[in-house]
Formats: sequence, structure tokens, C-alpha cells
Amino acid sequence: MKELSEIKINVGIQSGSEASDGSPLVDRAAANEFGTDSIPERSFMRSAFDENQSALVSLVKALWNSTLSGKRNAMQSAHLLGQAHEGQIKEKITSLRTPPNSQVTIDRKGSSNPLIDSGEMRRSVRYEVKK
Repeated sequence: MKELSEIKINVGIQSGSEASDGSPLVDRAAANEFGTDSIPERSFMRSAFDENQSALVSLVKALWNSTLSGKRNAMQSAHLLGQAHEGQIKEKITSLRTPPNSQVTIDRKGSSNPLIDSGEMRRSVRYEVKK
């Protein structure tokens, strides 16, 4: 139990992630997550957590029990939880449709998916486990 209490799992766009143009992806992610003067809020991290909270609680309970019973160690459980939530955030990016892009943006991107242009941001969602 002590080992579990010392583990921290970060899930999202990690600091240091860069777009192909060298700009920080955390800036792009924050602009979409919270909105700006010219970009409407399109939460994908907070909403992925909120929409999957019950599934995450169930997974935490199952991982807790399997760790305490010795079926897996604390780090294995942490990685499984991180992988699960990483997948939930990526799915949210893929499935989010509102608010829609402007027609100008759709014409530029060639796609109406609000959060996917090149796919860089989605591919950059990662989890990390720290002790």
C-alpha cells in the first residue's frame, strides 16, 4: 500500500511535446481545452475524465484489489490505469464534434473534426508514471 501511495500518474499532453513546427503542443491543447478569444472551448481532457469517471473508479478498485492480492505489482497497476485513461482522452479527441469548426477552418483542414488536423495532438497524448 505504501508503494501505491507514492505513485503519481500524469495523463495528457506532457510538457516538452512539440508540434512539427516546433511550437509547444501544450499551448495548442490548452487553447482547445479552455478556449481563447478566437477558439471555442473544446474540452477533451476534463470531459474525458468526467465522462469516464465511473469506469475509472471501477478500474481503480479492480487494480487496487489485484495489487493487494499480489496478482500484479503497484507499477503494473499504475501503467494499466494510465493506458486506460490515455485511450479515453484519445477517443474523446476523435469523437468530439461540437462546437463545430468554422467553414474557413474546414476548408483549410479538409476535415470537419474540430480537434484533428494533422493528428499530432492526439498522437501526443501520453501517460507517465512517476514514483
